[in-house]
Amino acid sequence: LSGRVVRIVVQPGQAVRSGQPLLFIESMKMENEICAPFDAIIKTIFIAEGNVVQPEQLLIEFEKEKEGDVDAGRQVKHEQEAV
Repeated sequence: LSGRVVRIVVQPGQAVRSGQPLLFIESMKMENEICAPFDAIIKTIFIAEGNVVQPEQLLIEFEKEKEGDVDAGRQVKHEQEAV
């Protein structure tokens, strides 16, 4: 399902922890919270509030927080089952 980004609560360079909210997407009159899948640092945010996003669209790119914690440059795509 597609949805509209209603709020982004992180910014590039910010450290996030697994399960921490990153953004909220409204779809089918419901607001879905998208959370960090692992501890990392926000590298790039590819969307903005108000954007309509599609399944499998890249939303945020993460980078390694500490040596050995996360693969550098790992990217996560929004998938409905991850909501």
